[in-house]
Amino acid sequence: MCSTAFSLDKALDFKDLAQGLGYKLPDGRTVQLGLEKYQAPELILNPSIDGREEKGILELLTDAISKCKNEDRMSIISRIVLAGGATTTKHFEERLVYSIRKARRYSKVCITAPERRTENAWLGGAILTTLSFFKGMSISKADFMEHGSSILVRRRPRNGFHIDPV
Repeated sequence: MCSTAFSLDKALDFKDLAQGLGYKLPDGRTVQLGLEKYQAPELILNPSIDGREEKGILELLTDAISKCKNEDRMSIISRIVLAGGATTTKHFEERLVYSIRKARRYSKVCITAPERRTENAWLGGAILTTLSFFKGMSISKADFMEHGSSILVRRRPRNGFHIDPV
């Protein structure tokens, strides 16, 4: 239903959006989506359109890349992997590539968008739980019930996260 626009201002100029476009839901009802079709995905890229002060995904991504060593940046920018349901909106990948190239002048941006990316976080969590060091990181339901939320603070790593090499 939703779609990511290359330019929200241009997308909002379409006359069709004022009336809304009808979409049939699985239960048979029809909903009208107008401006919302583009505004919802735009919040991820540009939270300020809703008065929010958080950084958008583009700014977070470029900030993270700029903190890396210069010699590693091109390698990183050519290996971006999208994950999560919000990245599945139509044209999201293309808009992100366009925006990165425009903002940082990287010419060789490569973004991978796996078909099942809505499940990547769950898959990563499932893999994490099978690793030997995970048991020391996890909190059982019994421990939580006995100690409450204070156990989260007590079990927090003091000097960051460390994995011994295999």
